[in-house]
Amino acid sequence: MSDEKELISLEAAIKRLPDGDMVHTFRQGGPCLIGADHERGRLIEAMRSAPAIEVTGPQAQAMNHGLCIFDEHGPLFIETANV
Repeated sequence: MSDEKELISLEAAIKRLPDGDMVHTFRQGGPCLIGADHERGRLIEAMRSAPAIEVTGPQAQAMNHGLCIFDEHGPLFIETANV
């Protein structure tokens, strides 16, 4: 198993987002996962501002959150469409 992170372009990441106006995300909050829906356009702006967009590992992908960005609050896991 590799520790290398798989990075993805903004354009490729947008194609992985589910259809609709809202996209689910979650963060680690201590021992809990904290989920929230984000407006698609605002989430894309956050992705554009992030230093990188990562493809997540198997555990997050099993939860249909196949992308991750890092911001001032830490990692934000982003819902992806089942393809």
